[in-house]
Amino acid sequence: MTNRLRAKNRDCKLSSCMIRFIIAIDILGEPMRLFTNAAKYISLYTVLISVLFLARVNLVTGDAKTQSNREPTIYIAGEGRGFARYWKNGKTVKLTDEVRFSTANSIYVSNGDVYVVGNIDDTAVCWKNGNETILNADPSKTKASANSVYVYSNDVYIAGCENGIAKYWKNGVSINLSDNTSRSSANSIFVSNGDVYVAGCETNFSPIIKKDGSRRTRYYAKYWKNGVAYNLTDGSSFSLANSITIDGKDIYVAGIENLNAKYWKNGEPFILSTSSGQGGRASSIFVSGSDIYVAGVEFLYLSKYWKNGVAVHITDGRLESFVTSIFVFNDDVYIIGGESDYPGYGSSASFWKNGKRTNIGYSLNKPNSIFIVP
Repeated sequence: MTNRLRAKNRDCKLSSCMIRFIIAIDILGEPMRLFTNAAKYISLYTVLISVLFLARVNLVTGDAKTQSNREPTIYIAGEGRGFARYWKNGKTVKLTDEVRFSTANSIYVSNGDVYVVGNIDDTAVCWKNGNETILNADPSKTKASANSVYVYSNDVYIAGCENGIAKYWKNGVSINLSDNTSRSSANSIFVSNGDVYVAGCETNFSPIIKKDGSRRTRYYAKYWKNGVAYNLTDGSSFSLANSITIDGKDIYVAGIENLNAKYWKNGEPFILSTSSGQGGRASSIFVSGSDIYVAGVEFLYLSKYWKNGVAVHITDGRLESFVTSIFVFNDDVYIIGGESDYPGYGSSASFWKNGKRTNIGYSLNKPNSIFIVP
């Protein structure tokens, strides 16, 4: 009896609930139906957004893959048949009317603008997208050379020399790095956090007096930071600094001392040559991540680069060759220079990608500088 009453009471509660639910539906009527329809539309909208999001992710991923697989744009500046030119992925761009001797010594690309510096006869010149600007204070009275260019925060910095005095130009305004008590040259420039670093050399007019009474000029490899000079060598042997780069707080300079290829890190020397005094020289330095790359030659014709001090040969040394500049992009190592194709013939302009040579001698006789952009 008790169980039946419990069951009956349970059924009554269920029936009561059903009745209240039916009444609620009847009272709400149209609003409930609208809510149900809205829920359907929200579900469809959510599905559509998810599909579009996934499609966008796939599109971006595909585009990133395309970017990573895309070949970079390679710019090489130099001299072709006695005239300044640069080379862009196989296409030659002439910079002068090709009447007077000229050369392009350095190239830099920033925001799509191509900056090249060099010389027309004894006049220092900067070309921006082919438009020429003369840097000499008075081309009729001074002789100048523009050797290196760097662009930082839309300012254009150019290293060189004028009348034997090392200097750099910032947006065309010259800043002397030495005076007329010595002869000097600025060969490479780099700007980091607003600080201007210049590498070069200086010869002192107080010569070395040898035991036999003969005299020898003192040569100093050096760099300047914001105009303050720092000697890298003591002047007792021939030396010069060819290239400078900055990585964080570290200063790297590549050059030559006593016919040895070497580089300096924060003033500390590292000899790269395997045999002392065998015609070694370091032409260019590049830092990528924690790796230090230096391009140069040894035994006069054995072109190579050193990665963290370990030599990687790009020629065998049997034929004439040279290298001038190195650039690392996406872990690929690009080097420019030249190599003779036959004994007794001059070097043919070339660039090497990871040791594989490409002949560009039909465009340039002497490539001097390389710059790579995505």
